Amino acid sequence: MLNFNLEALMVTKEVASYLRVEPATVLRYVKEQKLRAIHLSKRTLRFPVSEVQQLKDSLDATYERQSA
Repeated sequence: MLNFNLEALMVTKEVASYLRVEPATVLRYVKEQKLRAIHLSKRTLRFPVSEVQQLKDSLDATYERQSA
């Protein structure tokens, strides 16, 4: 039996908007393995919402430590 995880996915522009960064920064996060992407084709990426939220939490925590 196949087991599918039907998690919501975001496109690059949505992730960039949510994280308040440029789309190029999102792609850099993928390259640096800070954000997991699902490659649908060579130029088409999708991002699981849970992965994006984890990255946002991590970035927020880093910012809070630097501000304190």
